[in-house]
Amino acid sequence: MNIEENYVKKFYNSTAKEFSNTRYRPWTCVENFMDNVEEGSAVADIGCGNGKNMNIKQGVHYFGCDFSESLVKICVKKGLNVIVGDILNIPYNDNMFDYTMSVAVIHHLSTQEKRIKAIKELLRITKPGGKVFILVWALEQESDSRRKFVEQENYVDWKDKQGLLLGKRYYYVFKENELESLLEGYKYTSFYEKGNWGIIIDKINV
Repeated sequence: MNIEENYVKKFYNSTAKEFSNTRYRPWTCVENFMDNVEEGSAVADIGCGNGKNMNIKQGVHYFGCDFSESLVKICVKKGLNVIVGDILNIPYNDNMFDYTMSVAVIHHLSTQEKRIKAIKELLRITKPGGKVFILVWALEQESDSRRKFVEQENYVDWKDKQGLLLGKRYYYVFKENELESLLEGYKYTSFYEKGNWGIIIDKINV
């Protein structure tokens, strides 16, 4: 069974409108990352969803892709520069972007091999000297969080405002330092924010 196809892509394609209506405010850590982006930079958002992170800062050139055709259609209707694409085979050239983001995407991949491949793809499309921002759900949740995990592999219910179950999404939630363990030979800064592990990678080999 293809977990990503059945419990990620199909979910987002079937619930795109409802999902998009709940996603309108960028997370603080993403805004902080974008604060340091220089005007005129090329910025990629891989797994961009409804494009909520593609208007944070003016004066930069945004490129987005997502493997949900339904979410891409929503982005295009907003006038965003978004195409259909898979993080395991990103449809952009090598060394194309000054900054690359992948927000809440890699935790949908079901094997370590795929997670490593995704990070390599993010680095491939980023220019030497550029930065890659990755954010994933954490196994370690805050005490007041609605999300609580015992295992790392989970099928998480998603319900509408009336409590009707619309589908399940696959998540692999990351332990502390696990995201860093997938890197080879790169400098990085890691952080934790509201139930998420994040990392900013400098594309400079050490």
